Amino acid sequence: MAERKQLTKQERIEKTVQNIVANYKSVERSIVSQLELYNIHHPGTIGHSREDIWRQLFDMIIPKKFVIEHSVFIIDSWGDISKEVDLAIIDNMYTPYIFQYGKLKFVPIEAVAAVIECKSTDACNSPRKKKNGEKSDSSALEEWYKSIEALKTSNKSIARMAAGTVIHGVSYTSKFKISESTQTSTRPIRIFCGYKTAEEVNNLLDLFDFVLIAAKGKDTGIEVYSQKRTLKEWYDSLDHHEGKAKKFGEEHSNAGKDETEIHCGEGGNSEEKQIEIEPNPCNELNDYKLEAYQVKDEKGENVSLLSFNFQLNQLLMIINNPILFPHLAYADLFKRNMKLGTTEEGATDQGKDQEKERTDKQGKKSRQSKAEKNPGKTEKIEKTEKSEKNEQTKKVKRKGGNDGGEND
Repeated sequence: MAERKQLTKQERIEKTVQNIVANYKSVERSIVSQLELYNIHHPGTIGHSREDIWRQLFDMIIPKKFVIEHSVFIIDSWGDISKEVDLAIIDNMYTPYIFQYGKLKFVPIEAVAAVIECKSTDACNSPRKKKNGEKSDSSALEEWYKSIEALKTSNKSIARMAAGTVIHGVSYTSKFKISESTQTSTRPIRIFCGYKTAEEVNNLLDLFDFVLIAAKGKDTGIEVYSQKRTLKEWYDSLDHHEGKAKKFGEEHSNAGKDETEIHCGEGGNSEEKQIEIEPNPCNELNDYKLEAYQVKDEKGENVSLLSFNFQLNQLLMIINNPILFPHLAYADLFKRNMKLGTTEEGATDQGKDQEKERTDKQGKKSRQSKAEKNPGKTEKIEKTEKSEKNEQTKKVKRKGGNDGGEND
C-alpha cells in the first residue's frame, strides 16, 4: 500500500482555505436554488418561506449572543413604532425585552443590531400603481425605511461598569466624571435581501447599508453591495446616529493641549484637575474601508458570502454591545400612555377629568403664547376664558340639581 504523502504546513492551510471558500460558494448556490423554487409558487404563499431561507444565512454567520426574530415591530421610548420588519437581529444579553401580545412582538430599538427586509423580483423598480390602489414596492420600501429612521434611542440609562457608574450616558467614579459615552445614539444596520433585483442596486443603497441579490444564471450566487464609507463614517453613523450629542473624540480635537476638568472632592468643594489630552484614536478609522474585507478566489472573483461575513461582523463589533438599556425611559413611556382610573370598558370620570384638565392647560398655554406675539388679541382671549369659566360653573350647578340639589 502506497504511503500517504504528508502535507506541509503551508499546503494544509491552503487546502483548508480552499475548502472553506468552496463551502461558502455551495451555500450561496443552495440559497439561490431555494429562492428560485419558492418563487415559482404563488407569490402570496412564499413570504415566510422566503424569509426563512434568508434566515439560514444569518444563522450561519452572526455570533451566538444575537438572536433572530421574525416579523417584529420596533418601538422606542418616545412612542414611535416601525413598520413590520421581516427579520431583526437582536442582542438579548443586554436587552432581554420583547413585549409580546399574542403573535405580535414589539422590540425596543436599543436591542436591535440589524434589520433585514426580504423581497422578490422587481422590489425597487420605478414606482408604479398596483391593483386595488396598492402602493408600489418601491414606495413601500421608502415608507419602511422612514419608519426605521424615525426611531430614536434614549440615553436615560443607569448601569455599573468597570470604569464606574454610567448615568445618562456619562461615566462617573465616586469623585470624577470620567468620560462621555462612546455611544450617544445607535441605529440598526439596514440590510436588503432580494431575488433578481440587481438592476436597481443604486436605488436600494439609498435606503440600505447592505444589498444582497440572489441571482440565477451563468454565475449563480449572491452579489453583495454596500455603502462606500470609511470605518470612521460607519462608527459615527451607527454609534452617534442622531448627531445631536457631541461625538466621542470631538471634545478631544485639540490634541496635546491641557483641558481643565472640574470635580468635587471631599466636602463637596470644587477642585480643578489638569488632564493631558491624547490624540483622538477614532481618526485612525479613516484609514479602513469595508472593501478591505473582501475575499477573492483563485480567479480573482469576490467570494461574496464570506466577504459579507467579515464586513457585517466588523460593523457589529463597532456597535459591540447595544446602547445601555434605558429602563426608566420605557417605564415613563408606559406611564405616559396609561390613563389613571381606566378600565377595559373605558375611562372613569376621574380619568376623563384628568385628561380634560391636561387638554385645558395645553389650550390655555397655546392662547397665552399667541397673545404674547399679538398683544392686541389679549383682551379677546381673557373674555373667552371668562366665558368658558362661567359656562363650566353653570354645568356644575345643573349637575348638582340633577343629583337632588336645589335648582336655580
